[in-house]
Amino acid sequence: MSSYNETLAKGAGLLTLKMVVSHLATVRTRIMTADFKADEDHGIAKPVLNLFKVLLGAYGPTFENPKRLLGIVNNSVENEPFWFAVALMLGQTGKANDTDSKLILAYVACRFIHAFCYIFAIQPFRAFSYTAGLGITGFTAARLVF
Repeated sequence: MSSYNETLAKGAGLLTLKMVVSHLATVRTRIMTADFKADEDHGIAKPVLNLFKVLLGAYGPTFENPKRLLGIVNNSVENEPFWFAVALMLGQTGKANDTDSKLILAYVACRFIHAFCYIFAIQPFRAFSYTAGLGITGFTAARLVF
């Protein structure tokens, strides 16, 4: 496997782990705040709810608003698959080079910075990291086309 493909695989793995943690943190917060998404979630049996509390460590401090965590999930779903598709295709066409490998690392860093800044409402760094990630996606797509 080429260095580019190895870097892409690790980047995809890291972004997927971020998504999994974001989902689990959202569920944990919903359980702790009783801010359930669906009506039937309010009727979940107490032993089952307690099991999820233990499995998710749903004790202690939490985020007051699960919508911030869900915002990270939604933003990831809206952006990361497109980047991955063009980055994967760049590797398949044989056009990828060492600079493109570095851009993978930069993109993953931008997405983690964006998630952190989104959770804690830190501007303008949230906007900068988001825009930089979009720029990398656009640049990678342009490399495929031109």
